[in-house]
Formats: sequence, structure tokens, C-alpha cells
Amino acid sequence: HGSLRDFLHQSDPLHKYKHKYAGSGTPMTEKNIAKYGRDVLEGMLFLKQLGIPCYHLHAGNVVVDPPRRCAITDIENNVLGQPPRHAAVIRELAAKGVQPDVACFACVLFEMASGYELTSLQAADVLLSPTSSCPDAVRNVLTSIIAPWATTPPDVEDLLRLDLFASVVPAQPVPKLAVTMPTVVQQLFLASAEALEASVLHIARHAPPKSPRQHVHVSYGGP
Repeated sequence: HGSLRDFLHQSDPLHKYKHKYAGSGTPMTEKNIAKYGRDVLEGMLFLKQLGIPCYHLHAGNVVVDPPRRCAITDIENNVLGQPPRHAAVIRELAAKGVQPDVACFACVLFEMASGYELTSLQAADVLLSPTSSCPDAVRNVLTSIIAPWATTPPDVEDLLRLDLFASVVPAQPVPKLAVTMPTVVQQLFLASAEALEASVLHIARHAPPKSPRQHVHVSYGGP
């Protein structure tokens, strides 16, 4: 069924990139933004619990199955040394204390609400204006991430607790998943995240990470 970006542009996933996304897509309704936004956040939380960063998250690698749910793909990019698609925005938001995965989610949320990609924080001003057509609930979430002047920026768990996403009733029960991650895989993702933060995002870890356990076992069935 294609990616979230295909869904916004109502394009055939098999068509060439330059033809599919030549113009702006159609903004989603608040209901669909809440539905798919919650799906993405649940996927991000699951990966976070496994120690897998979501620094490459964007609307082009979220696969959509409209009657059901959507899923995050391309997590292998974290260990392939690929720069994040939204590196510039992540870097700008990192200066405000926003976590890289939350910055990526803000880019996805912005694209769902506007129909086009967020390329810089300045470009978000039009959508964040009270006179824009963006639903108030969506604008408030974006503002809390992009312009967190008075409060601490939210993390993934905070976002899931917001009314916009917490009020969504899944069409299907969240599947119960249990994953055991070997130490070598956990170390690989950790090392790649550190390298990405240092070289691309210019974020330095202020404290050494805890030594990985022999195996990490995570069970998840929704927040």
C-alpha cells in the first residue's frame, strides 16, 4: 500500500520518486493524523525499549496499510552510516533540548498536517500560525516540540499521553511482541547511535552508557 508519503500524495508506490512527489500532498484530517501518529509513536517506543534509535524516521519509510496500521521500516540505516533525511531539523531542535527521535516525529507530524516536508524550523512558522488550517490539537503538539519555550520538550512517552494520541482507539488490538536482542546487536546499534550523534548531529553524550546486558528482552503490547 506504499508509504505515508505515498498516502499523502495519493501516488502509486511503484512510480518514480520525482514524479510521485512533484508537488505538495493533501493534508490529513485530524482523525487520521491522530491514528497514524499514534501508530508511529508506538513503533518508536518499542524500538526505543530495544535500544534502537529512530534517527532515520520520515514519512517515506513509514509503511501504511489504511484499514489497519502503519509500521516503521529502514531501521538498518542506523548501522549503515547513512545521514538522517531530516538532519538539519534534528540539529536545530537538538539545540533546544529536543531528542533526535522526537525531532524526526515532529517532521512526520508536520508533513501529515501540511502535505509537504519540513526542511527547516523557519518553514514551520506558517503552519504554527493560529490563522493556518492546521487543527488546533495538532498545532499544539507541534508547538510543544518545535517551540518549547516555557516547558521541557516532550519525549516519546509524553507524546503518547497527549489527548490527541491517547484518545485513539486502535482498530485492532496492539500485537503482543517479545524480542530478545543479543549483546552484539545491541552494541552495534549503540555504537552507531553514538557515531551519528557525534559526527552528523553534533550531540555529545555527557555520561557513558550502561554496559549492555548479555541479552535484552522486551515485551510490548502498547502503552
